[in-house]
Amino acid sequence: MGTTNNNGFDAVSSINHLIQSGSPHEPGQIGVGITTPTLIDNTPNIPGFDHKRTNFNNDKLLSLNTILNPTAQLKIKWLGFANPTKKIFYRNTVQDYHLQDNQFTNTEDHQFKRKIDNYFTKLELQFEPHKDAILTYTGTLGSLGKIDLGTLVFNGVQSEERTKSNGYVTNQNISYSHKFSNRDVLVSSLRWIKQQTPIDYNINKFYYEDLFGVKDIYAVQQHIANNLMYIGATTHYVSRRSNGDFFQLAFNMDYQQQQLNTELKLLSNPTGLGDSVSSPSGFSNAMDFNVFQTNINTKYTFKRGLWELTPRLEVGMVQNILIDFGKSKSKNNVVLSPGLSGKWGLHEKGRLEADFYFQQQNATSTQLVPNYYTTGVRNFIRGMDNLAALSSSGASLTYTYGSLTDRFFANFSAGHQILFDYVGISSRLDPNFSLVQQVLLKDKKSSYFKGDFNYYLRAVHGNFRLDLGMNATDYANLVEGVGSRRIRAASYDYGLSFRSAWNSKLNIYMGYTLQHVNYRTEGKLILNNSRGFLNVFFSMSKNIQCNLKNESYRFGSLMGKRSKIYCFSDFTLSYEMKKHRTRFNIIAKNIFNTKFFRNVELTDMYNSSTEYRLLPGYISFGLDLSF
Repeated sequence: MGTTNNNGFDAVSSINHLIQSGSPHEPGQIGVGITTPTLIDNTPNIPGFDHKRTNFNNDKLLSLNTILNPTAQLKIKWLGFANPTKKIFYRNTVQDYHLQDNQFTNTEDHQFKRKIDNYFTKLELQFEPHKDAILTYTGTLGSLGKIDLGTLVFNGVQSEERTKSNGYVTNQNISYSHKFSNRDVLVSSLRWIKQQTPIDYNINKFYYEDLFGVKDIYAVQQHIANNLMYIGATTHYVSRRSNGDFFQLAFNMDYQQQQLNTELKLLSNPTGLGDSVSSPSGFSNAMDFNVFQTNINTKYTFKRGLWELTPRLEVGMVQNILIDFGKSKSKNNVVLSPGLSGKWGLHEKGRLEADFYFQQQNATSTQLVPNYYTTGVRNFIRGMDNLAALSSSGASLTYTYGSLTDRFFANFSAGHQILFDYVGISSRLDPNFSLVQQVLLKDKKSSYFKGDFNYYLRAVHGNFRLDLGMNATDYANLVEGVGSRRIRAASYDYGLSFRSAWNSKLNIYMGYTLQHVNYRTEGKLILNNSRGFLNVFFSMSKNIQCNLKNESYRFGSLMGKRSKIYCFSDFTLSYEMKKHRTRFNIIAKNIFNTKFFRNVELTDMYNSSTEYRLLPGYISFGLDLSF
């Protein structure tokens, strides 16, 4: 399989599940999702917006794969792919800080070019020595390369940024499944992961005179050695009884070593005989974080008539060893995570589900980095000085009426969570830099509610849907010169949509959503966002189909800028020759040729307005062949 495009489509996203195979909820799985932490990321993030509109790309993908069956008991699968990609992103951001004496505005005009070179190969062997046993091996090997070259105008001063990463990853997993009967199975697996993701960051301007108290610096560099080694083993027993009862028991053991070495360098004397390099105190790390943990997971589901009850329990021991520049400290934590869930069929169409839990989990490596490291042009962060186990509890309740095929169908769910211990931040703010210290705080509370009502109205031959949602959080953070700040954040979402089911050539899908966001700190900040859409589907004949997709966005006014409506329209016309397995397409994107899109955001520290450059309007012609 091969593809190349420059219309914003991410070619490799559809096969990411092949790189990180397995699900943590499957029996016998361990180490799924284990990877080195992402420390510097320039990728734009616009929630609820099609990222392809901002993705100026030249994407290539070449994939080769095969399946072989040398014998009836042996199956061999092989996959290899290369994904060389170039991307360009444009964004202009204004951040407005109003925290008592910390009042300033920052502007960033950012353009960066990204070059990605990813190469992966994956081999899977499946051997069945007899009908009740399966032995499976899965191994991947990948080379990960990325270079970001950025041009930044920060508060009117231009600089050049360069972020380079060139690493590799190998992930080896072997599992054995043995079926004792049609209702009992034992799955054991062993996984080994080794990954290196080094990062080199450079910027040719010095914005930090007030932080380091030095002048005549012409560039700043940071090297990060980001290495991971993981080995884990599990044995998982699953049994399903004839009356519907279900039992699981798993024993897990794993070891993870995360090495994170960073060094910030200040370079001076660019025109001299040689660079003079200095490394400020408190801005280097030589961290080796080792975690060894064992745990037992078990749960049992009782099914009796219209109800079922599932108690569950996880008990484990975690041994933490943190080494920084040769100094070692350790702590052993006992983690206990019980839970209880239940389902009840109230009546023919009504179902009630509930879940209650208490959870303890280990702090992550990035929450424990002893000294500061930079994550971008003005941001420095360090971890907390506490090898703590983080505790939380929560409950949720869901009621479902009817099913998708009924004339009336509804879902309601609500939940509440208390974080007895959580990792918050203590910040020192300055127009040219931000120092963030992660700290252990107490009692963060969050609640949510969401519901949807679906009703098919025969008079108009269509389905109406009403969506309601609420999220509220109460927590604290610390700001130097301000002290502890109690934050109360809430968002309310409302949506109404209509989808037709007309027995005609024309059908529509339309809707409108409104979001209300507010933060209560020293004062109250409010933001209202909305989105509308109208999709028109028209079948001109059995072979000719067309689709018109329309969207509009509007964000509330912030920082003296008036709200603006952004409209997008895309059109697709296709002609299909079914007998010849051929389809012709004409696609028109961004018909209104909208060139910029501005997103506004509220946070507990600042308000921001970010403008993104968009792909211009274009028309493309396509041909699909199946054979």
